[in-house]
Amino acid sequence: MELISIITINRNNADGLNQTIQSVVSQSYINLEYIVIDGASTDDSVNIIEKFNSNIKYWVSEKDLGIYDAMNKGISKAKGDYLLFLNSGDYLYCEHCIQDVFSKQPNTELIACDMIFEKPNNKKVLQQQPDQLSFFYMMRTSLWHPATFIKRKLFNDFGLYNVNYKIASDYDFFLKVTMVKQVTYCHIPVTLSVYNTEGISSNAQYHQVHKDERMLIQQSYFSDPIIEATQEHTLLIKSYPFKLIAFIKRHNILYQFLNLNFKMLLGIKRIFWK
Repeated sequence: MELISIITINRNNADGLNQTIQSVVSQSYINLEYIVIDGASTDDSVNIIEKFNSNIKYWVSEKDLGIYDAMNKGISKAKGDYLLFLNSGDYLYCEHCIQDVFSKQPNTELIACDMIFEKPNNKKVLQQQPDQLSFFYMMRTSLWHPATFIKRKLFNDFGLYNVNYKIASDYDFFLKVTMVKQVTYCHIPVTLSVYNTEGISSNAQYHQVHKDERMLIQQSYFSDPIIEATQEHTLLIKSYPFKLIAFIKRHNILYQFLNLNFKMLLGIKRIFWK
């Protein structure tokens, strides 16, 4: 049975931290270690950590250099075969979700699962990660760290998170290991986690920072013509005609109906315009 290390970072989010910890300690999967890295919180966070002390393998509350410095601290303490980053405010979907994933005996270096996005209006939207990764997908978006198990050895082989990035260092890591190093990947259609969209990476005031960092990351691995080609591809798939075609293909009856009509029109054309 694989040892799973779950790492939670937190700063002054006591309520979110409490929800996150409870979702972890209630898991039915038994071979699990839990690590909490707190950034010297001044609210009730430390009291909550101490309340669950017997369920936590390692924890610390001290100043850090930001999100990715805290995540790197967690990595340095983790002993698991796979690591999962579940930051405060995010939580595991149900008590048996990790068991559901590893009962399928995955053996790839990245294991992607599905995730619910929890909006500020309490609306919850389930989204799936791809069955296969493509270059265009990774240039357009990324894997979700609260729903992706990462083989521990990848951090040994390819380095920790780059603390020079404020928001997009997890994108840097995923882009590097999937598209440059081409590690093994699988998608398991299990709803693993619920992601709180009120975090820093979802905050509108940081959108430009996120965009700028993603561009710097892409430029560090790929040439300008390649980046420009992927930007044109993104514009294409967001265009109305492309969306219309995709919509039609998703609805089989509509697709068959239009396809039949198209064939009939072609037949009529051949009869009258020979």
